[in-house]
Amino acid sequence: AEPVADLCELGPWPSDTWFFLHLCSGPRRPGDVLENVENFGAEHGLNVVGIAVDPLAVCNVCGGIEPPSGRGDLFNANWGDWLLRLIHSGCVAGGMGSPPCSTVSAARHVPLQDSKGAPPRPLRSRTNPWYPLSYCTDSERLAVQVGSVLFLLVVGLLGEIAMKGGWVVLEHPADRGREPYPSFFCTEELKDFCQRFKLQYRIIHQCRYGAVSKKPTGLIMPPGGRKLQLHCNHTRRRKMLIGLDSCGKFRATPAAKYPPKLCEVLAEVFFDRWLAVRDHSYSRPCSPQVSCEQFESPWNGRQCITWPWPQPSPNFLAQLIETINCRKVHPSFAKPQQ
Repeated sequence: AEPVADLCELGPWPSDTWFFLHLCSGPRRPGDVLENVENFGAEHGLNVVGIAVDPLAVCNVCGGIEPPSGRGDLFNANWGDWLLRLIHSGCVAGGMGSPPCSTVSAARHVPLQDSKGAPPRPLRSRTNPWYPLSYCTDSERLAVQVGSVLFLLVVGLLGEIAMKGGWVVLEHPADRGREPYPSFFCTEELKDFCQRFKLQYRIIHQCRYGAVSKKPTGLIMPPGGRKLQLHCNHTRRRKMLIGLDSCGKFRATPAAKYPPKLCEVLAEVFFDRWLAVRDHSYSRPCSPQVSCEQFESPWNGRQCITWPWPQPSPNFLAQLIETINCRKVHPSFAKPQQ
C-alpha cells in the first residue's frame, strides 16, 4: 500500500497558517471560492491556504505538506486518511462541499419535446434517494452509487471540520419540496447533520449573482450570512436551462460553475464569521465539539473518525467504496458543481 504522509512527522506549521478545503471543487479557476478565501485572508493578515480536493484539480500545497497521489480522489483510502489527518491537526479553519448533482437533477423529471434521442430519465426516488430505482441499468446504478457515496463522504468530512471548530458549507440543488423530485436535503441523514452541528438550510437563487438562469441552490451552513439570503427579484422570467443541446448534453452543464460574485460572497461570509469571533479572542470560527468516542473510517484506513458519519444502512459507505474501486471508475465519473 502507498504510504500515507504522517503530518506529525512533518514538523509544526507556521503558527499563522490555516487551511480551507473545497471538497468536489472541480478544476481551479480564477475567481473561484479558494482564490477569494486566500485573498480575503491576505487582506486581514491571515495566511489561509486553499486546497481543492477533486480529481480535476491540481493540489499544490505549501507549508511542507505533500498530499498522496490520486489527485483528490475521495474513493482513494490514502487520500481519505490524509484528509482526516489534516483536519484532526486543528489547522483547517473551514471547508466547503459541492458534491455532484447530475443524478438528482430536476431536469430528469421534465419531458423533452425537442430531443432526438432518449431524454435522461429519473434515477432516484424522493422517498429513498440514496438508492437507484429498480429499472436502472448497470451504468445508471453505478452513477447513483458514485453520487451517493461522494455526497455522504463530503458530509462526513465537513462534520470532522466542524468537530474541530471549523466553518462549513454544503451546496447542492435546492429541494423542490414535493414529489417526484429527489433531494438529499429532505433525508433524516441531513436533518441529523444539521442538528448535530447547529447548521441551517437556506435557499439562494444564483441569478442574483450573475447566473443566466434562476438556479435555486440549497446551502447548509452555520447561522448568519444574511448576505446569501437573496431570492430572484427579476421582473422578466429567467432563462430555463432544461433539456439537451445540439450535442445531446444537458443544457444546464455550462451553468454548473459558480458565478464569480457568488464565490466572492461565500468567502466573505466565512471571513465575517471568523473575524467576528477573533475580536473576542477565539481562534476558530465556530465552537469545537469534544468527542468521547472514535469510529472506523469508511476507507478502513489507519485514521479514525470523531463522529458517526451518516449513511442509510450500516457499512453502506465502506461497501460501496470497495465496489466502486473494484469497477475502476474514473473519479471524474460524476462531475462536481463548480
